[in-house]
Amino acid sequence: MSRNELVRICRSNSIESYLQDSKDVQYCSRDKPLIQFFKLNTNAAIDGDTDGLGGIIRDSSGKEFAAFSVKLPAEAIHVLEMKAILLGARLAAEKGLTYTLLESDSLTAVNVISEVWTCPWKAIPVLADIRDALFCLNNWKLSHVWREANTAADFLSKPTCCIKRVDIPVVDLPIDLLDIIVADSNGTIYPRL
Repeated sequence: MSRNELVRICRSNSIESYLQDSKDVQYCSRDKPLIQFFKLNTNAAIDGDTDGLGGIIRDSSGKEFAAFSVKLPAEAIHVLEMKAILLGARLAAEKGLTYTLLESDSLTAVNVISEVWTCPWKAIPVLADIRDALFCLNNWKLSHVWREANTAADFLSKPTCCIKRVDIPVVDLPIDLLDIIVADSNGTIYPRL
């Protein structure tokens, strides 16, 4: 895809001026999983004394299946990111989702769980719980995703988010979150900032 085509696609997202000012912009979008798979995106956020965890499970069409948003006391960000993955994996297992793609914008959490990096000592108990939760999912894959392609989970992780947990049917989601879900489902391309 040429730069001009990307500028045309991104105009609707009000990012044209950014694209014109930058010559070496990378782009990303949320990839939809194969038909039999569900995709879980998770995130953690720090905001003063209150931290938040958020996650959303969507089907192959991008339609929301379940979501969560949890507030916690302040803690190390790598532990929070792993706790978000844990809550999401438990939710997927509870829903009986055996084909699940898990994504996090925390490279540290993904590499620790994938045994690429050594687990920080504070996160060892969380890692053990994650392994137990993943055992309940028959077919899963964990991967890193850029923050710009993880905006729904980012929204849910904000300590100001007003939902706690939403199951099927997914109703009463904030309009800003619904806008993000629709943009992701339509394959919106985001510049990597």
